Amino acid sequence: MFALMGWRAGPMWRALGLGFVALGIADAIYSVDVLSHSYRADTGFDAVWLAGSMVIAYAAWLPHPGELAPVTVSGWKAIALPLSAQVLAVTLQIYGLFAEVPRSERILTVVVLFIAMVQIVVTRPRDARGQASSRPVCGASRSAKM
Repeated sequence: MFALMGWRAGPMWRALGLGFVALGIADAIYSVDVLSHSYRADTGFDAVWLAGSMVIAYAAWLPHPGELAPVTVSGWKAIALPLSAQVLAVTLQIYGLFAEVPRSERILTVVVLFIAMVQIVVTRPRDARGQASSRPVCGASRSAKM
């Protein structure tokens, strides 16, 4: 979401993101504990679920930032989302070489590759009329065309 907003997330979106990260961490800890048969209901990490939910509720009380003005995103900000998705896909595939992985791994890799394809289409160069531009990309210079 932050990448789609041009990395200009206001306090409401940052709080919402932080709350979901907390819930994700609590779910991951719970999953590891259940798989290792060491889960107990009286552990301290259960408070992370409560904290994450409270931060999400707090985000609901923060003022909505309204409509953001369009911004041109370039450089690392433009490729951060697809690059991180590709790193995740490669990591999953490398892990699959050394360990048996479930079918969901393949599905996740396809989803990651789809995200990267959509990002490439969305961020392609455009001219003033909104048409796809033929200007050089990926660091190619004008002198290279001459």
